[in-house]
Amino acid sequence: KDASLTASAVGSSKSYAERAFHPDEVRRSKGILKVDIDWYLLQQIMPPIQRLCDPIAGTSPALLAENLGLDASKYKNITSAYNNDDDEDLINIAEIDDKEKFKGCESISVPCAKCKSSFDYNGVFRYVEGDGEEPTCSNGLECPDCKTLADPAILSNIITLNAHKFISKYYDYWLVADDPSAELRTRQQSVNGRSWVMNGRRMQLVPEYPAKALYTQIKFLESFVDIEHAERNLKKENESREKQKQSLLKVPLINFEQKQHFQQIKDKVRQNYLQTSGYGFINTSLFERAFRLS
Repeated sequence: KDASLTASAVGSSKSYAERAFHPDEVRRSKGILKVDIDWYLLQQIMPPIQRLCDPIAGTSPALLAENLGLDASKYKNITSAYNNDDDEDLINIAEIDDKEKFKGCESISVPCAKCKSSFDYNGVFRYVEGDGEEPTCSNGLECPDCKTLADPAILSNIITLNAHKFISKYYDYWLVADDPSAELRTRQQSVNGRSWVMNGRRMQLVPEYPAKALYTQIKFLESFVDIEHAERNLKKENESREKQKQSLLKVPLINFEQKQHFQQIKDKVRQNYLQTSGYGFINTSLFERAFRLS
């Protein structure tokens, strides 16, 4: 009996009626029945806090969940009602810092053929800040341990495999509830479209991995081999350091062969993925019909 009570109390697969016990029963169980704190935080604490903090700039459901001790990953794709995509579109994307633009993207690691270790690849240039030392800028393909340059062909394969992985993730098309407290994740869709009823609650289903996330991830992969973009970022960094009267970073040497490899990889990413994606393009036929241009 005690074992079944414990399973009924804490098992998330059980219904609310099976998990509910009178406070006297909880006290008599002597610790066997435990209060589901996460459920109360998700169902009763998080929703009103989220509504109260919606108008506050800089807050997000993921940030609030993290501060409440909840799993923030469930909230990373949920946007605030006051900070939606319409407001973000008003910002010039060229003015957004890469760390902010690609903050939700997954990075990649590159293996070193000489020392057999792997290192995080952050782009054409790698910024290294030593303890108490001036930061340096080195070739992004240079292994931090043995200083050997990795083969650009390996980087090309890694970028291609990652692109295929994220495209597959998008086409898996998992749907989640717009209210993460519902803990609903499904690939089914009702006859009412994305409207879903569960335990008497009506909610909307949204893609777990939307098209915007996929496009941003592919752009992130492209930035790994974009030399011009890396040089512009380094120029901005040196301008900022000059204003603060700090020593400037030297531009690492990128040989002609490596530049050619990077350009080939960049062209491959654009032709195979970015230019075949409908997310970054507008169908002009809509305006042609609206303004009778055809």
